[in-house]
Amino acid sequence: MEEQQQFGKYTIKQLLRKQGSYVSIYLGRKEGASRDVELHILNHNVSENTTDFQRFLNEFQTLSNLKHPNIESVSDMGMEDNKAYYATPHSGASPLTEVVAGGKKFSFIEVVEIGRQLTEALGYIHSKKVLHRDLGPESVYYHAPFKRAIISGFALVKNFKLTNLTARGLMTPTEMRVTPEQIEDLPYDERTDIYLLGDLMYWLLTEMPALSFNFTPEPISKHNPEVPKILETTILKMLEASPDRRWQTAREVQQALSECAAKI
Repeated sequence: MEEQQQFGKYTIKQLLRKQGSYVSIYLGRKEGASRDVELHILNHNVSENTTDFQRFLNEFQTLSNLKHPNIESVSDMGMEDNKAYYATPHSGASPLTEVVAGGKKFSFIEVVEIGRQLTEALGYIHSKKVLHRDLGPESVYYHAPFKRAIISGFALVKNFKLTNLTARGLMTPTEMRVTPEQIEDLPYDERTDIYLLGDLMYWLLTEMPALSFNFTPEPISKHNPEVPKILETTILKMLEASPDRRWQTAREVQQALSECAAKI
């Protein structure tokens, strides 16, 4: 889609980024509006009776029912030229991948604070019977001026209140972040999101993923010798291969991270 192209009631200004091969996110503005939005547009044509559209609708409906400062909000959904889309506010936040690629080095206390914000948000969505299932550097945005982490990327969301479909179907190991539950064919639950958050925090401290097919991450201190022991222990417990050995709820993780903050 070209810049300054009209897309229904929106003017496309530029391509911001792609989410895999499935969705492109554009900066745009609605006719008569004073602020820009981000348009999440499916890359392939659909009709309203297709499974792909229903999955995209599930994603939109899930987000529209979530109201939290650390979760992306949505303002509009529609169909234009057989392309489904929804709009989110353009806050100026960027995916953590872009923030880190731009040279940002997060301090230990900043990593803890990001973790605390995200566990609060995860606790909220879990209370709504929603699992994210794809938490990672691409799906968590960071607003630097406000030091705020924002969960986006609800492509694999599981909303038990809406449908048996995931937002975009069951994915293969090459299409989603690998967890022990996926390899062992175990059910996904809150502890899956906790595992993925542990991998995200591991990456923020080392710029390396903890996720691997043997699920035995190297100590964080091997890559970042100055990491506080209490923080390393907290994250590695999030990354236990057995869900029963992890922190069991987002609230438990939040409490553990608060203890880290007090001792760093």
